[in-house]
This record gives sequence, structure tokens and C-alpha cells, in this order.
Amino acid sequence: MNRYPTPDEVVAAVCEAAGITPSELFSQSVTGYGLSRNADLLDARAASAALLRDRCRQSYPELARTLRMRSHHTARNIAARTSPRIDEITGKARASLDELTRLAPKGGGE
Repeated sequence: MNRYPTPDEVVAAVCEAAGITPSELFSQSVTGYGLSRNADLLDARAASAALLRDRCRQSYPELARTLRMRSHHTARNIAARTSPRIDEITGKARASLDELTRLAPKGGGE
């Protein structure tokens, strides 16, 4: 029986697919105001946002808290981003999550 992945599992799968660490995903910008705006990190955050909405059923305020964003408006905007790189990361992470949730049930939703 499949289960919903946890937000930590989604972040880990996306980071692995993007070739970054969770600490890089949540790294601050050099100005100290908000998260880093590096393009690779933005793409990984967008993939995380899409999967957290789809797989964990997170609302935008929950998404903002999980991804350490200032507001749900930022989360909504990042979730709407699209590019071939975001699609590639999302596809790899989705496959990893499918395998994880199929093989290791441990509670969660149906």
C-alpha cells in the first residue's frame, strides 16, 4: 500500500535529483535578505514546491514554512515556475519518491 511521503523525504529526493544538499537548498542570499537566488537553487526549490503540493498536499502557507520562505505568496510564485530543468529534477525526484513510498510503508495517508 502506498503512503504519502514526508516533507523531509521530498526535500531529500529533490536535493539528490538536483545534486545539491538540503543546506544549500535553504542557504541565505549573500545580502542576508531571504533565500539565495542562484538559478540552480531556485529550480530545486520550484521542484520541491511542486512535489510538496502534489505528494504531501501542503497548502501554500505550509509550503512556505517547509521551504523557509517569507510568505505564502513567495511559495505560490515559486510553485508556478516552470522550465526544462525543473521538469527534469521533478521527474527524477518523483521516481525516487514512488520507489520509496511503495517499498517502505510507515503510516501516513492512503
